Amino acid sequence: MNVLYSHNVKIVGIVILAILVSMFFAKPKWENVQNSVNSPFMWQGKLEKKENLLNPMSHYHPMSHEAKQTFRLTIPFFMKIFNLDPIHLYIFQYILAFFIYLFWSILSYKIFQNYQLVLLSTCVMATTYFGRSFYVDSWGALDTYCYFLILLAMWGRKKVYILTPATIALFFVDERGIISFFTIWLSIKLFDTDRSSITWKQLVSLKDTSKYLIGVFIACMAVRMYLSLFHGMHTPSEGADISMAIEQWKSIQRGLFVGIIGVWGILFYSLYFSYIKKNYMFFFMIGFGILLFTGISVMVIDIYRSIAYIVPLVLLCFKLFSLYSHDVKPILIVILLINIMSPFYVIAGDGASGSYYYPVFFDILFKMKSMISI
Repeated sequence: MNVLYSHNVKIVGIVILAILVSMFFAKPKWENVQNSVNSPFMWQGKLEKKENLLNPMSHYHPMSHEAKQTFRLTIPFFMKIFNLDPIHLYIFQYILAFFIYLFWSILSYKIFQNYQLVLLSTCVMATTYFGRSFYVDSWGALDTYCYFLILLAMWGRKKVYILTPATIALFFVDERGIISFFTIWLSIKLFDTDRSSITWKQLVSLKDTSKYLIGVFIACMAVRMYLSLFHGMHTPSEGADISMAIEQWKSIQRGLFVGIIGVWGILFYSLYFSYIKKNYMFFFMIGFGILLFTGISVMVIDIYRSIAYIVPLVLLCFKLFSLYSHDVKPILIVILLINIMSPFYVIAGDGASGSYYYPVFFDILFKMKSMISI
């Protein structure tokens, strides 16, 4: 009992410390939340869906933000059931952020069995958009919910009563959440193995909870088709296609970088590591994941938000390293320093407005410099 209590205290301590680190190195934009709550543009679509979940949103321009919310039913559903307003969703978003950090720390500990590495791993996540979204992004309370549901599904990968509702909700939060079924599938197959290799037969086997993930996907697609055929609900194809990538090609590298910053180093190092270890299964899965998430991200305007959906795949990279008892501490330290020293930048599309969210210690240096100048 004392050991379990001590473990829980350490994990919660890591969570709190990582949140503080995240917020220290990218200033929270609380004023943006207030502006968003009072902005009809930010919430008009969700409020309409709250009143009528079957609203096809066809009265909006196909390229509008509201038109893309046709099948994003999870948040309007909860708003309707619990009679929630936008401010309530933001408050709930901050609560979910704690559990994002908690699930990440628990999953990291299962891999590393070392509290120092868990702290470093959680701080690496905390200094990407994945860990910062809940306090720097006020755009309609969306991505944080997806990130939470992804990690909830990974944490509850063996429990059908957790995996099933989490993935159903994820499917209808945002279309980008659907591609994260790939990461959840890999977590079911690879997270609990103690073998450095896994066969293709084991990867596609449906003897575990992966069959429920497939069932959720098929059922949700059937619901989506039913809503399209009988209620005229459609998502505008103009919102995400290859023409978007061509149009904003000048911003692609910037958007891809600021979303996950140094985490790219972990992903590509794991590709190199799996190749030299001749673990071609991991090599293919990680490589396919990079191509999948990158390809989807460059076809939407908010690249930095979309590429952050790849961050949970890093946990599978950590699993790869652990199978070979590879020392990841130096890698985590370097990536964390890169994340900390890189100013966080929110950008959407070529030429779109963005804001640098400089780390707090940069502000201190600027203030000291201005005082010296005086």
